[in-house]
Amino acid sequence: MVSNSERSISRVKGAAAHTADEARDWQQQAGTLARDLLIKEGIDVGTIDLLVHCRPVEGLIRQPDGSIEKRYAKKQCLYPLQVGFGAGVGGDGGGLCCGC
Repeated sequence: MVSNSERSISRVKGAAAHTADEARDWQQQAGTLARDLLIKEGIDVGTIDLLVHCRPVEGLIRQPDGSIEKRYAKKQCLYPLQVGFGAGVGGDGGGLCCGC
């Protein structure tokens, strides 16, 4: 799912406009996230216009057939779009996140 201060868009529910309270909460979350990234990680993301809601990868599980499957966290995290998501080491495009 992705969201901005006006609406959220997901594969399942489609686009949904935020209420005034949800828009205010979104602005507060974006501001807190930008401050936390700058203070804790040293990443200056500037103004956040779009957030990606995803579940981080917790680990990898080797299946009996030898394949490897990613295990995702149950709780979603928010990431500014400008932080970016690289392809994982395996080149599968999964990166560190997004078992949405």
